[in-house]
Amino acid sequence: MPGVGAVTAEVSYRYDGSLAGFYCCVYDSYARREIPAAISADDAEEGQISLIPERWVEVNVGRATRAREGLALKGGARSRELLEHVFLSRVERRETALLAFARRVFEEGPSILERLADPLVARLLKAEKGVLGEAHLLTGFVRFTQTDAGLVSTIGPKNFALPLIAHHFADRFSGEAFLIFDKTHGAALVHEPGKPWAIARMEPPDERPTEEETRVQALWRRFYNTIGIAERYNPVCRRTHMPMRYWPYMTETREHARAD
Repeated sequence: MPGVGAVTAEVSYRYDGSLAGFYCCVYDSYARREIPAAISADDAEEGQISLIPERWVEVNVGRATRAREGLALKGGARSRELLEHVFLSRVERRETALLAFARRVFEEGPSILERLADPLVARLLKAEKGVLGEAHLLTGFVRFTQTDAGLVSTIGPKNFALPLIAHHFADRFSGEAFLIFDKTHGAALVHEPGKPWAIARMEPPDERPTEEETRVQALWRRFYNTIGIAERYNPVCRRTHMPMRYWPYMTETREHARAD
């Protein structure tokens, strides 16, 4: 990809917030031989406040593919994996950091990943650890409610973990229609038996339980509260293994979310 002699430009990029859109930002940076002063997603919670002129970057599948494949060619599959994992995080100035990483991969190759003390690399590895750690916790903390439409769950993760947990739940509940709604990002993982899973933007779903589900949840809460040993209650240990930010979305801890 071209990009020799690139300089910081008095321009900021705005894109649609998708991974393909970000790869198009990487492509444009090289094609125009410029490093944008900022990159912001169109779906960001806060709009840009800046006097720097803004340029909209269109999604182009061919350009996105070229940038993505070029990254793996120059830095190996691990470089691309790190970028795409961190893209799911909420790290501050995420796109600017990832563009800087991509440019260094193109210039330095896979050796950049060996520089663990490098501030940029260390920052991205820490962000990736957070994303993967949260995805792992969600595979155990997601609780479904049986509704008339199927199984429904609501989660409130810090990072956009749906792409990382999709295969786990699609395999585990392959014969079920289910939906996992991420209220933080306004998106849901949707699965129907015999069809590929999909992630789509949507409003909060109807999570009213069936009568049978209401009885089952009551029994589960009773069981959960009964097996606890009061003499061994350790709230610090409990919060360590089951962070409180997950409690409002779990059947057995929802009523304790504010009590502890």
